[in-house]
Amino acid sequence: MGGVRITCVGGGPAGLYFAVLARRADPSRHITVYERDRPDDTFGFGVVFSDATMSFLAEQDRETYPAILAHATRWDPITVRHGGQVLRAGGIGFAAVERRRLLAVLREQAAALGVELVFQRAVPDPRELLEGTDLLVAGDGVHSVVRAAFADAFRPRIELGPTRFSWLGTDRPFDSLTFFFEGDEHGCFGAHVYPYGPDRATFIVETDEETFRRAGIDGFGEAETIAYCERLFRGHLDGHRLLANRSSWQRFRTVRCASWHHGRVVLLGDAAHTAHFSVGSGTKMAMEDGLALSQALDRFPGHVEAALAAYEDERRPRVEHIQAMAGTSFDWWAGFRRWTAWPPERFSFHFLTRSQFRYDTLATRDPGYVASVERAADLDVRERLIAVEPAGGDLDELARLAGGRPLALTRLLPVSEDGRVSVEDGRLEDYAGLARRLPLGAQLGHAGPRGACRPRRLGLDRPLPGPEAWPLLAASALPYGPGSAVPRAIDAAGMERVREDFASAARRAAELGFRFLQLHFGHGYLLATFLSPLTNHRADAYGGPLPNRMRFPLAVLDAARAAFAGELAVAISVCDWQPGGLSEADALAAARLLRDHGADFVTALGGQTTPRAVPPYGRCFQAVLAGKVQTEAGVPAIAAGGVGGLDDARTILLAGRASRCLLDAVRPA
Repeated sequence: MGGVRITCVGGGPAGLYFAVLARRADPSRHITVYERDRPDDTFGFGVVFSDATMSFLAEQDRETYPAILAHATRWDPITVRHGGQVLRAGGIGFAAVERRRLLAVLREQAAALGVELVFQRAVPDPRELLEGTDLLVAGDGVHSVVRAAFADAFRPRIELGPTRFSWLGTDRPFDSLTFFFEGDEHGCFGAHVYPYGPDRATFIVETDEETFRRAGIDGFGEAETIAYCERLFRGHLDGHRLLANRSSWQRFRTVRCASWHHGRVVLLGDAAHTAHFSVGSGTKMAMEDGLALSQALDRFPGHVEAALAAYEDERRPRVEHIQAMAGTSFDWWAGFRRWTAWPPERFSFHFLTRSQFRYDTLATRDPGYVASVERAADLDVRERLIAVEPAGGDLDELARLAGGRPLALTRLLPVSEDGRVSVEDGRLEDYAGLARRLPLGAQLGHAGPRGACRPRRLGLDRPLPGPEAWPLLAASALPYGPGSAVPRAIDAAGMERVREDFASAARRAAELGFRFLQLHFGHGYLLATFLSPLTNHRADAYGGPLPNRMRFPLAVLDAARAAFAGELAVAISVCDWQPGGLSEADALAAARLLRDHGADFVTALGGQTTPRAVPPYGRCFQAVLAGKVQTEAGVPAIAAGGVGGLDDARTILLAGRASRCLLDAVRPA
């Protein structure tokens, strides 16, 4: 690909690092970088990299890495200062370098390689640059003019976050990545602090919108922001000052693009994607983009569009993974005021496990820290586990599971013949005798529009042939899936019959000796069709606003509660995982209503309201939903979905995200 002309818009880490690598790989390339600001103009203070990122750069690029590392400050623990205590979790290495120094290293290397650097040159219309270049590289940040010029091709989605933040610095020495939280009469504020020099650290202050407005910060200039934050965090600054550098208050912009390349144009870094700074990935992703693009050009010499496609294919999965982690972390920061009254150990563990870290990774890296969390919790995790009967209905296996822990839960059992999923569904009577000998719970439900299907071992939601099927019920006459039978919208007589079926089944469960009952109101079954606006299109007193949609499910719960004196949980799909589904506010309100009508727990499920749902399947993927029910709705929650063993349960329970955990039909070590 010798002799090609490459134009980079944006002289930040993404564009400069790409230019260095691309020119170094092929000195015949003519590379020009346009930057609208002066060489020493820069926003922010320091940039941070994990040890894993630095190791990756060292393996891939043995020339730039040593120059960056020569100016880096390194540390090992993450520190959380809370409730008068300082808690450190070690084994989590990071390095940081002054942003100005990083850019200077990249500029020096670019100039030495013959890259043309043009400063104070804005690019009002990037399309004009295409005439004189073979490849246009956009590294011009979150407000990318290149992305905007080709918006129809890139199809960007930009979401404004719910918090406000200001990027400050401080001359107080810090020895690690440090977090602390303070409140005043206006609300709560959190600080992310990381050192990038002996007497310099980045100091990011974040708060929720309500606190921001109450404090009148929207009218602050830099001097007023400094004065307010110095007063707020004086106990952590030890007499040192905060520093400003274009430190306005902003809302974080999460950028996603349907495509990162179009013809001879490609996006890098924040122009293509962003991830909340609480996971420290912005500069890392930008530089890794530059590396991947340079390598793709080398693999496809003379074929720019093929190289751009290969670059995006390689980078997109990794970036989307980071964005998912960042989204969970950002969600935590949006609601951190809810947990600041917690004891220090539980608060710190809840904070550290908000996205990528879990019990097992923290225990491996710093067993002393995890031991302190466990001592403070004084919690027998095994006593909070619930095992689920295998899908095949293996009673011997259920007996083994129940014999090894406090509680095992049956597979879903129908409350009536027309409430079956398939002809192979079990019955409460199958457990006669077993429930009196072992700690068992029964899971009761009505399949609704997901009924009259072939056994699940033959495939999910595959309808029975017409003559073998039975009539289906739902809140509205909407089939579950494209090939499903159309159910009948249940009428008042049908509701009364179903209500009594649940009451009778709950009564029978008590007679058989079951100690626990879970009513299934989620996953697209009959009661779930009332809760979600995706499936409830009724125009009567059982449709429309949430109190109406909850009317029949609550009547069923009331009837079952009156018939069963033991512990009772209700499972609901807290999130439908598709547009137009149950809102978070409605889901939390629904959880409170279930509690008020006698549910001891709400089991937090997600998805399967319709087959079009796309849950983010993975390890503990619904724990965040349980956490919202437990900590935001104030309802004891059971976490379910991706809870594969004892370490997963420890992660959830020690962090206070649930009161119990439903295991994924596997026995923990």
